[in-house]
Formats: sequence, C-alpha cells, structure tokens
Amino acid sequence: MFGNPLYLFLSGRRQAIPINGWALEFLTVDQWRDLTSEVSASSAPFFYLAANNRELVQSKAPAIIEYLERNFEILSINERGTWYRRRE
Repeated sequence: MFGNPLYLFLSGRRQAIPINGWALEFLTVDQWRDLTSEVSASSAPFFYLAANNRELVQSKAPAIIEYLERNFEILSINERGTWYRRRE
C-alpha cells in the first residue's frame, strides 16, 4: 500500500511487506530496491497506490508499476488513487 495507512488499518489487514508506503519520498536507493523485491514477492490480494505517489513510484521503481499492471486489475480508481485486485 503506497498511500494513507488509515486504509490499511480500516481494512483489518496486516501490512504485506516490511517497508511501509506512507513516506516514500524519504526512502534511500537501497530501500527502493528492497521495496521492488518485496512488492513482487508479496502475495497481497489488493494493492493501493495513492495518486500523489504514482509519479514518484514510476520514477524511482518503474518495475513496481509494471508488476502491478501485469499481475493486478484495477478495482477502483478516483482522484485520490487506485485500488488494484490480484488477477486470478
């Protein structure tokens, strides 16, 4: 989840990866590399990408966007962000 952690809290789900997606602008180069590996290794059924984080993720870790587009379908999209659901 790359956005407001309140969504994760309200869902009742646990965070799927060790790095939290709330303050992505503060990640180091090594953390971006780790984040890319963790996202692709995760078995999370849903993923949220806040609209204000999309450009940052695209520039720092384009493989994450590619992974989402390949393995998830858009469940819901609005001005705040995009919810993805894992493809079956």
